[in-house]
Amino acid sequence: MSMLKTVNVSQARANFRDIFHTAVRSHQPVVISRGDSREETMVVLAQEDLKRMLAAFLFQLKTSYDEKNQVWVADLGDTAGDGLGHLWATGETKEEALNELVHDLIDYAKEYFDRADLFLRAPNRAHHAPWLLRVLFCENDGEVASLVAQAQDA
Repeated sequence: MSMLKTVNVSQARANFRDIFHTAVRSHQPVVISRGDSREETMVVLAQEDLKRMLAAFLFQLKTSYDEKNQVWVADLGDTAGDGLGHLWATGETKEEALNELVHDLIDYAKEYFDRADLFLRAPNRAHHAPWLLRVLFCENDGEVASLVAQAQDA
């Protein structure tokens, strides 16, 4: 059992306004458990608080020109070294490769959470979640492109 405030689903239903206030305005996460079991739980957390926590999950970007195939290669990894692994894309120009990479990253993030029951159980993919959740909190392709551009500057 965690040290966080914990309520069961019935209590959460009856006191949702208070739980919302605790999480969003007081910045205190609240755990909601199903019945008496502490095995099935969820956490109510302010979105902005989660975004700040996810900001620590940084990408790393390497771009290079492949002389043999005459294409630019954009290879996206992460600063953990074992987190996201590598996504890569190619293009006739560096900009085309980066744009393709942004779209591939968005597609992967959406697929990952559409099939979270699979990916979160896969040993080689479960740890991708924080990076991909960070992508999904972006409001548009431009914000994702900014994440990638920050990685290039890092």
